[in-house]
Amino acid sequence: MSILCAVETTDWVWFEDELAYDNARLPQALIVAGMSTGTPAYVAAGLRALRWLMTLQTTATGLFPAGRLRELR
Repeated sequence: MSILCAVETTDWVWFEDELAYDNARLPQALIVAGMSTGTPAYVAAGLRALRWLMTLQTTATGLFPAGRLRELR
């Protein structure tokens, strides 16, 4: 959670400065941890990151995996 807070901006809702392989696992882990510990802030952060990721990895024809995508700061 602290890693997300340290890197996140209004345009980059992610845990690192780049996206790589199997991206959805990080938000999934945060959502599951939040649900199992009763920590709504974790669930909200996981959902926020997953929604943001979907905007980058979804096209009109469906999903596509991002190989490497780096934030342009």
